[in-house]
Amino acid sequence: MGSISSDDEGRQTASDNTGRILGRYDPATDVTHTPSGRPIGRGNFLAALISHAWNERN
Repeated sequence: MGSISSDDEGRQTASDNTGRILGRYDPATDVTHTPSGRPIGRGNFLAALISHAWNERN
C-alpha cells in the first residue's frame, strides 16, 4: 500500500508501494505539502494520501 518515514526532526514523508513520494508533513508548522511543496492543509494528511493513491491504482 505505502509507507510513512520520519527524519531525525520528526518530519514525515509518505511514499506509495513503488517508492513514489506522495507528500510531506512538517510537525513544526503542522502542514502537509505535496511533493512539489504546495500546501495541502493543516494537519497530517499522509495516511489519506497513501489511501487515495492505493484506491486510484486498484
